[in-house]
Amino acid sequence: MRGPAEAGHYVRSSVNLRMADVAIKLRTSISPKGLFISRSSGFLLTAALACAITLIIAWPVVLAPTRLVYGDEIVGRQADLHAVISQFSNAKSRELLPQALTTLPGRAMARAFSPVAALNAVVLWTFPLAALATFALARYLHRSTVAAVVAALAFSFSPSHLAQAAYHPYTAQIQFLMANHASDAHIAAVQMARDRVLAAIRKAAKAARASLDWPR
Repeated sequence: MRGPAEAGHYVRSSVNLRMADVAIKLRTSISPKGLFISRSSGFLLTAALACAITLIIAWPVVLAPTRLVYGDEIVGRQADLHAVISQFSNAKSRELLPQALTTLPGRAMARAFSPVAALNAVVLWTFPLAALATFALARYLHRSTVAAVVAALAFSFSPSHLAQAAYHPYTAQIQFLMANHASDAHIAAVQMARDRVLAAIRKAAKAARASLDWPR
């Protein structure tokens, strides 16, 4: 039999334990771990969302890729679109080299389908590719998959990119910019890790030399 004091203490302890258990469960459910998404899942989610949004905003072009070009005319059509269509159609091989990652696939698609369809392809692929490159950079820098997905979609479908895609096909190729930043960040991290390892080795060698030189 417990006395009144012990019984009261037992009840308070039970209540405190239950409250602590509820707090832990609530904290886990709203913590980043509770929203954990693996890097590969985040990559696939980003790709799926970016492709879906691209199809939605460019649906008329998807239905008629050889007759329509992406984007609304804000101040009339610029000469860049016509220049790129002509380049895909008639440019010589050496003229395609300065921007080969865009012009060579564009020329190949122009031969297989049509120059207008090739223009639409090189413009529309910038949205999912830019999203994936931004996801890789953000995920590498901040280690948060959810934040990386949000950053990828926000950057890829930003107003400036949407406007550039409608007017300047080459300027819209921002996926290369983000991929370059991601590679630079990785190289910098590798160099920092290497410097830390070398510093630790030098420190250990200096300590070993000092211990050998210590008078016995």
